[in-house]
Amino acid sequence: MKKALFIFSFVLATTFSINAQSSLMANYPLTENGVDISGQNDSLYLNNVTFQNGGAYSNGIYAGNDTTGSEIITPPFTTFDYDNFTVYLDFKIETYPENREPIIIGGYLWRWIGAYVDGDKLAFMANDFSLYEITDKSIPLNQWNKLRISFKKEDDKCSLFLNDSLVSDYTILEFSSGDDSRFVNNHGGSGNTFKGYWKNLVFYNSSNPEGIDEISPFDNISVSHSDEYLIVNVPDKSGNIVMDVFDVQGIMLKTAWLSKGVNHCTINLREGVYMLRFKNSKGAVSVKKIMITN
Repeated sequence: MKKALFIFSFVLATTFSINAQSSLMANYPLTENGVDISGQNDSLYLNNVTFQNGGAYSNGIYAGNDTTGSEIITPPFTTFDYDNFTVYLDFKIETYPENREPIIIGGYLWRWIGAYVDGDKLAFMANDFSLYEITDKSIPLNQWNKLRISFKKEDDKCSLFLNDSLVSDYTILEFSSGDDSRFVNNHGGSGNTFKGYWKNLVFYNSSNPEGIDEISPFDNISVSHSDEYLIVNVPDKSGNIVMDVFDVQGIMLKTAWLSKGVNHCTINLREGVYMLRFKNSKGAVSVKKIMITN
């Protein structure tokens, strides 16, 4: 019997329940392609982007001036909630830029929010530099760093996090977004582009995903694989679950309805990497990456 090993849990290694007030909107692992594994959006537009060192490499060259420049652009998100959202991104840089350099910018044309590398520090930008602050938080080199930006209009507060620690809160009355929900790796107005690596670009329509009940029902699901079956053991507390199986290109291979106990799902998977998306009757979602090995 082949083994199926969980090798990565998306959404920053923690999985949270999704409800009507607060939901996962998009999830781009960016380890092999630009597919949204939540299945809700088109793939990223990628130009002169290579996949290496576990992520997508952006070469720091602005494509508006040089055709060899890297571009990473999300599709417009029709369900993006400008009043209540969180953006997650894992990024890695190998050197500090001579001039400030965007890590990620919200708004392809309007540039209404963003994070920067400024010297060795993390900086925050809002409304195309109406607000710009260099924080006292240094960005470590040559490691994956976890960026989070959250906004809640009800509190007029935007929060910036680095590596799971709060860096600063900012009072934002309103974003001048122009309804431009695309997120990019460059600032077209100043003509500069991020140089480094991206992965795990995730969007929530919630300012506080951690405040949602964590999904324990999915934690103890075990998976193995025979020549004809994907064998999924669902703990009693999980209830009924729908499982979707995707290949690394984001193509759905199988949908199965799971009940508690051992489930034998007819599917013949070769050795390789696959994504499993679990959904339960309460609307909770978990996406995990597995590797089929001998």
